[in-house]
Amino acid sequence: MVTIGQLTKATAHALRINEATATVFARNLRDAGLLTTGGRGPSAAQMTPRDVARLWLSFLAVDRSEPRRAVDGVLFYAGLPYAGIDRDSPRPKRNQLNFIRDFDLADEHTFEDALSRLIEAREGSSKYKDVLEKHSWGSPIRMLPVLRVDVGDTFFDARIVFDGITYLYSDARALIAVMEGRNPGTDLRGQILRRFMTERGPGEGVGLRTTRGFAWPEIDSLREHLRILQQEARNPASKKKRD
Repeated sequence: MVTIGQLTKATAHALRINEATATVFARNLRDAGLLTTGGRGPSAAQMTPRDVARLWLSFLAVDRSEPRRAVDGVLFYAGLPYAGIDRDSPRPKRNQLNFIRDFDLADEHTFEDALSRLIEAREGSSKYKDVLEKHSWGSPIRMLPVLRVDVGDTFFDARIVFDGITYLYSDARALIAVMEGRNPGTDLRGQILRRFMTERGPGEGVGLRTTRGFAWPEIDSLREHLRILQQEARNPASKKKRD
């Protein structure tokens, strides 16, 4: 089980982020109720794959120098609905891994759902780890399907490239409404999108200032660093030995 402190440290290591910056992002999400909260010490709240997805999404969605926008970034991108396979992408073949089908994602799932499932898939006790291992077709070298997760900086969308297939997440209706100057009313993503577009600097286009992503190496780095931190929590002498 993982605490918010351990998750923050491991995220900083995996995504090559300054730990102090990661801590501020995590605190902002926690204070907004977007991360699991609880007690302290042995009774501290335990993080879930969804917590990992939200923390990582905050770094994909906004510039790392602007932690004040982290909550808006997560609220906007986490709920982006699955919009189908990108029109320029090939379609899955019959014997190919299908991200939606093989990872039990509903047609109405969100970007946050997809990120959570990818992170869960590398956990030792997850049934989705078996799905990934079957991809190796019995090879002694277990070949993971090619993965790339990106947040777009032009149309405020997100993409997951999985085994050569591009799965798209977007809210075209909210984007069109805001670009046409319509009042988003009670639509949360529309409100956030309007703020993003209002705050952009000259020459930045309609998107955010940055595009970021991650793949299996970052997920595996997180998993390994969490293992080390948990071992050190159980046996403080192991940290002294490593230092």
